[in-house]
Amino acid sequence: MKSQWQTYQTLELISPNVPVPQPAPVGIGQWLSQVWRSLLHHYCGHLNHAQMITHLEHCLSHELTASEAMASLWKSLLVLFRQRLSAWQAPRQPRIWQSRDWRGETLWYVYDPQSGQTSIFCSEQEVRIWLEAHSYHSYQ
Repeated sequence: MKSQWQTYQTLELISPNVPVPQPAPVGIGQWLSQVWRSLLHHYCGHLNHAQMITHLEHCLSHELTASEAMASLWKSLLVLFRQRLSAWQAPRQPRIWQSRDWRGETLWYVYDPQSGQTSIFCSEQEVRIWLEAHSYHSYQ
């Protein structure tokens, strides 16, 4: 029975004198890439839908060189570490931010650390009502 390489050689009309390619040794860059991907996979579960879209749009809008990619990797790891550290030290208060939808309308996001859920509102008044209903009176 032919090996996978021999079958490929035959199909692609590669000379039988060409040696079987050997896998490249795993370097530190490839190892870091695997670690980074596993970290991203783990922490993607903590992002809401809007944050995932923003991150993907940012990634797809840039063509990075290897050195820029490595710098970006370390910067992202540092940001991720700081977020985790601040999450452990921060009081359990909601996070509020604004964004615009595809029509240009303002949306208000409220992340509730007690429930782990993010709510989306169309007005500041709706946010105030939500805060009052969830006993976050210090934000008024």
